[in-house]
Amino acid sequence: MKRMILIAGIFLVFIHCNQKDSQTMNNEPTPKLKSLVILWTSSDPEVFNKVVFPYGLNSKKQEWWQEVELLIWGPSTKLLAESAELQEKIKTLQTAGVVLTSCRWCADQYEATYTLEKLGIDVKYMGKPLTDYLQSDKRVITF
Repeated sequence: MKRMILIAGIFLVFIHCNQKDSQTMNNEPTPKLKSLVILWTSSDPEVFNKVVFPYGLNSKKQEWWQEVELLIWGPSTKLLAESAELQEKIKTLQTAGVVLTSCRWCADQYEATYTLEKLGIDVKYMGKPLTDYLQSDKRVITF
């Protein structure tokens, strides 16, 4: 029995190595994922200014990802609604083609729905869509 398990293990390793070698020999690129969702939850403006904004903007402008969505969730909702500086940067992301979405439940809790909608942000309930993102081939990164 142990001998059969050992032989089966060696066989699986052999198959795995051959698959890797054939991919490398054929110079087949690894398929790129196309969609990035940046889940922004932080109430710290430095997180937006030093991480979320530049990464989101460059991800779209440099075509690192075909689709980039910024999902405004939780405390970041209040921060954005109260900061004219961040609102200007949000407009820059929109112009670059980043899709802007906000969780309606969060926006309602912070009384920010109207402000966000005025900025052109799609404010909708996001619990199920976020779950779908996480269960799909989209990549979700959280700040």
